Amino acid sequence: VLTSVMKRLDRAVYAVLKEIINEQMVPGVHSFNLENEGVSLTQMLFSQDVVTKSIRKRLLEVREKIVSKDIAVTNYMTSN
Repeated sequence: VLTSVMKRLDRAVYAVLKEIINEQMVPGVHSFNLENEGVSLTQMLFSQDVVTKSIRKRLLEVREKIVSKDIAVTNYMTSN
């Protein structure tokens, strides 16, 4: 499953370029996550026999709970 995680650099580049074009760019670190679709899972085309439809459904449910803040995720870069 770990190899099925994507860093959505296309989303990050698009968001930053959009800010630049709209003259709303704020210098500094920009974080991209599940909420702003900066990371996501693949369609798991090559692992469907192991990661079943029910598991993928559960992963989507967990994703939604993370985005809605029902599940807290710690950012190890900012935590002590």
